[in-house]
Amino acid sequence: MISIVVVNGYLLNKAMRPFYQILDKLKKYQFGIPFSREKYNYKITEFEELNKEINEMIERNELVFYQQKQFIENASHELQIPLAIVINKIDLMIQNDDLDKKNLTFLTGVKNDLRRMVGLNKSLLMLSKIENSQFNKTSDVDFNGMITQLVQNYEDFIAFKKVAVSIIEKGKFIADFNQDLADILLSNLLKNAVKYNNEEGALNIIVENNRITFQNSGSSVPLDSTRIFNRFYKQGSDHTSTGLGLSIIKTIIRQYPGWEINYEYADHMHYFILTKNNGR
Repeated sequence: MISIVVVNGYLLNKAMRPFYQILDKLKKYQFGIPFSREKYNYKITEFEELNKEINEMIERNELVFYQQKQFIENASHELQIPLAIVINKIDLMIQNDDLDKKNLTFLTGVKNDLRRMVGLNKSLLMLSKIENSQFNKTSDVDFNGMITQLVQNYEDFIAFKKVAVSIIEKGKFIADFNQDLADILLSNLLKNAVKYNNEEGALNIIVENNRITFQNSGSSVPLDSTRIFNRFYKQGSDHTSTGLGLSIIKTIIRQYPGWEINYEYADHMHYFILTKNNGR
């Protein structure tokens, strides 16, 4: 009986080995990332056919993925050019001394709407690239240093809003992350905390080993924490916002298991808290 069990176990494991190889390939497969095309001689007709069909299915998915990516990039590019041309033409018209105040106000409003469309177009393209996993390369990113650099880069914007920014370092936040996505993530958090702050308000950026908190003054009413990360959601009457900044942040965080972004309101201060797992 023992011999029969051992022999059956050995034969079953040997027979099912091709199945587990195919299963392992499916588990590792991701859109936009080259998959293993190494050929195996499975010696079992059913497994050979299964592997062939899976390879063909992956190739079809990759083709559709590539076509969709190209369409989005081309459409975005084609939109950017006419929008830029129209904005330049409006600028030339605004410089005309013959314009009365009514027409000048009208053209300025049109120009602002067009600039909003440009920002919306760029944000939608960015969301598409993130969701299509086009930022796969990762490395050790020093978030402390990046925050310091970003605050310097936005110095004029911060000074215009008269916001007092303090960076409080209680630890070293280093993570295996895509450099470009980290820059987009922190830039959006910083711009959001400054843009919707009070004039002569305060912004504290608290950096710990596994958490970064953006604590800022602003509206005396808490935001809707169940909806603020939704696309196109805007709480208030700000017509210059695309409603995609926080959605981009949430989309980036979804690419990294164990990471979270949460919103809290306490003591008349808004908190956006970025946390990562204890691993890399």
